[in-house]
Order: sequence, then C-alpha cells, then structure tokens
Amino acid sequence: VFGSSREALADTAAALDPATIEAAVAVLAGARRIECVGVGTAGLVAAEAALKLRKLGLDAVAFADTHQQAMSASLLDGRDALLAISHSGRTTDTLRAAQVARAAGARVIVVSGQGRSPLANAADILLAIRSSDTGFQVEPMASTVAALAIVQTLFLVLLERPGSLADEQLTRTQ
Repeated sequence: VFGSSREALADTAAALDPATIEAAVAVLAGARRIECVGVGTAGLVAAEAALKLRKLGLDAVAFADTHQQAMSASLLDGRDALLAISHSGRTTDTLRAAQVARAAGARVIVVSGQGRSPLANAADILLAIRSSDTGFQVEPMASTVAALAIVQTLFLVLLERPGSLADEQLTRTQ
C-alpha cells in the first residue's frame, strides 16, 4: 500500500502540467458554483474537494446521491464548474453528471486515472492520475491518494492566488 501510493504520488506529480493546474484553478476561482461528483471512494474525494473549496469561500457542493448529482449538474450554466473524479474514467453516474453539466454550458474538470476514457473525453480540463492500480482491485487505493493530492494542490494554489480573499475566508471558516 505505501509503496504503490508513494509511486502514484511521484508519477502523478511528474505528469501534471503546471499550466493545466493553473487553468483548473482559474476555472474554479471564477465559478459561481462548483459541483464535485464521484462515486464510491471517488465520491469521498469529491466531498473532500467540496469541503476544501468551501473553506476558501467558494460555493462548492458534493452530493452522495448520483441522481442528485445529475439533477444538480443540469442546473449549472456557463458561470459554473463541475469537478468530476473517477479512477477508471468509466463510472456511468459520474460520466452522466459530467455530460449533463457540459451540455448545460458548465466547464468540466476531470481528475481521472485513465487518460483515454469517456470521462476524459467529456473534460475541458483533465488532471490525470498516474497509478498502478488495476481495475480488479476492490478499492484503487494508490489512485485515491493521488486524487486527494491533486485536490490539495488545487486548494493550495487557490489559497496562494494574488489578490485572492481565500486566506481571509480560510481564517473565517476554521
């Protein structure tokens, strides 16, 4: 567990393009509303993302119920963003929410372990996880750790943006 997580963190960090992180941060910082979606363990990462974004004063939510995810995604528009998290990039409910949000005009940011997947194809911005998890594992632990690291990176870059009120918001929400 520790070795594969360490490897996934190193490989993901090496593969992430700083310009792509900045693009995702710009979308999140400018969004009126942010929906964070995922299923299973990815749903827990989505909930963590929503919590971190709320701490910075951003209007972010994560629904555990997949029907609510799709319904809420349908109410988004060009002022909004959807952050979709899925190791496989093939989780039907997550893909549906991303497609619905995109059709509504929202920007879609995807955190996924599979670059060539239906979910990656629905992305405006793809933050790819690099891990050796296989589809046969009960829970893809290493990719979950890497997805959490991406969420934390987005949080810290948002926090450090020049002219941002995030530091003040973080102080107020702690």
